Amino acid sequence: MKPSAPPVKLSASDFPVGTKAFFPDLARLTAFFIPSGKSRPMHRFFRRLLSVPIFWKVLGIGVLVAVLFGTVTLWQTQTITARILHRNLEQRTLELAHSLSLQLERTPSMDSRSSLDQLLARYLKIFPDLRYIVVRNSKGRVAGDTFNESFPENLRGTDSVTVGQGGLLRVFPTQGGLLFDAVYPILGSRGGQVELALANQTVVGELSVLSRSVIWILLFCAVVGTGLAWVLAHFLTYPIHLLDKAAQTVSEGELSAKAEVFYEDEIGRLAATFNQMTANLQKYRQEILEKEKSRLSLLDKIVRAQEEERRSISRELHDQMGQSLSAILLNLQSDCLYRSKPRSRCQLLEGKLRELIDQVRRLAWNMRPSILDDYGLDSALARYAEEMSLQSGVSIDYQYLGPPGRPRLPGQVETTFYRIAQEAVTNVVRHATATRASIVIIYQPDNMTLLVEDNGRGFNTAGVNQGGFHFLGITGMKERAGLVGGTCIVESEPGKGTVVRIQIPLVQEVGSCLSAS
Repeated sequence: MKPSAPPVKLSASDFPVGTKAFFPDLARLTAFFIPSGKSRPMHRFFRRLLSVPIFWKVLGIGVLVAVLFGTVTLWQTQTITARILHRNLEQRTLELAHSLSLQLERTPSMDSRSSLDQLLARYLKIFPDLRYIVVRNSKGRVAGDTFNESFPENLRGTDSVTVGQGGLLRVFPTQGGLLFDAVYPILGSRGGQVELALANQTVVGELSVLSRSVIWILLFCAVVGTGLAWVLAHFLTYPIHLLDKAAQTVSEGELSAKAEVFYEDEIGRLAATFNQMTANLQKYRQEILEKEKSRLSLLDKIVRAQEEERRSISRELHDQMGQSLSAILLNLQSDCLYRSKPRSRCQLLEGKLRELIDQVRRLAWNMRPSILDDYGLDSALARYAEEMSLQSGVSIDYQYLGPPGRPRLPGQVETTFYRIAQEAVTNVVRHATATRASIVIIYQPDNMTLLVEDNGRGFNTAGVNQGGFHFLGITGMKERAGLVGGTCIVESEPGKGTVVRIQIPLVQEVGSCLSAS
């Protein structure tokens, strides 16, 4: 019998940290497969591995399980079958040696070499697996053998082997395979010994046939398992794919998208929850839109009322207050001329009245320039740029780019452009510390664009989105542009100036433009 290998002793230090537990939660499992710290390449590898689509994960797991199951099954089958066949071969070798010893005990073949050779040749013919037979007499000398050539040297030193009543079995490895050598006594060792060896070629052939059969069966099972894994992965990932597609549609702003619920499992419940979420979002968005519509309507009414009040106050200042001050100035000049009052005092009063008249007219202009109502946006902005350049000392250039003879814009659009330009220029004068600025109007058939640029100190536009008191002017410009369906974009960097771009579509305003001309 072959000696068995000593058992391997394993200690707790032979196992990696973390294998004593069975990963009770997914976090520990993920931490085990995705290391942290210095193992960045390993981290990226496992991250990419775990980022594979679920379809290929499920299919890969199915194929991997099939391969592992097939490999283990094939190995176990070969191991157990080889062990059983080798045991049977050992038993058969001993039984064959016992049978030959009994045959030699009952026949006088030991006395005749020719008879012994015939008996051994008959055994070789009956049993093809026999490789050799050696018969020794009671003195240990070879009485007969089946070797056609010289006697092998490795068998010459076996004449002193002590054999019990049950015989002795040995296994010799050779280039052609294993040899099972059995030595059995004749007449309790008084008549000598018989030694024969069987090759394991039959065992190897049976194992080969069995392995091919098992491999074909496992291949069939692997194909069936892969097909089932593909079907399972399809049924699992198809609802997820539709859910992902619906989520992408919702992310683009289409809240009416619904995910189809196929089954009542976890994915189905997730799809139902997603549909409920989109329904709530659609409801909330509708409420927000209604509130925003109400807010814009109220803001539009406030702006219109403000402009009407400005127009009314401007006319009041220009017509009544200005005319009254002018009348006072004429009376004062008449009194000073015909009543011989001190000339210096008259000049002082006359200067103060003229200054007061200019202030009233300037206040009336800032409140609502009459030129905007009478001659349109182009003339009003040209006049405004000229006056602000004189007052502030900042060189303000105004340009109009558009076809001549264009129709007038609607009053609300012209007012919006003028107020935004007024706010932008005021910001340039107050905060930008600029030396040059420009106002550009670009008239196109489908839209109108206003550009206000300066070479001032600029600012960080990230603070605009956060709001605050310092950006109320920019917020007001955006609100005004939004009231007429336009957009307001402010581009600025510290030290590189500021650009305010207002664009208002005119496609829907053609009728209004013509009617206002």
